[in-house]
Amino acid sequence: MTPPDLSRAATEAGAIAAAWAAEGGPGGALVVFDTAGPREVVAGGLASLEHGLPFTPATPTRWASISKQFCATTALLAGFRPEDRLAALVPGLAPAIGALPLARAMDMTGAIPDLMETLWLLGLPFSASLSEAELLELCRRLPGTGGAPGEEMAYSNTG
Repeated sequence: MTPPDLSRAATEAGAIAAAWAAEGGPGGALVVFDTAGPREVVAGGLASLEHGLPFTPATPTRWASISKQFCATTALLAGFRPEDRLAALVPGLAPAIGALPLARAMDMTGAIPDLMETLWLLGLPFSASLSEAELLELCRRLPGTGGAPGEEMAYSNTG
């Protein structure tokens, strides 16, 4: 097994955090780790858009689903590019959702409505089982975003 390139990972994490800071929008923290534990933590962007508070490694926050990080990594390793538009990946999406870059879906700043919450509001129990085709069709029926993309981070299982 090839050992992880922690230096390269830290450099890439720093570049991502720097981009968040340069955008002046929502931020976050990235943890570079290996089997021995955390090796580097970088942060950027804002923890509070309203107050202009920077996001730092010490900013209190909650963890997102860990599977999303692995899904995003797998997508990138498979050749998907962060700048790819969602419409090219999932034909038939509403124009506002289809115009979003993949990066906005992966970092939860795309304002994509949460499909699970939408289904609950429609009366479908959380225990319901849906096929991939059914879920994609429901995504195509979402009318648009739930806000302005890039304005805030909003957890979304659809992203």
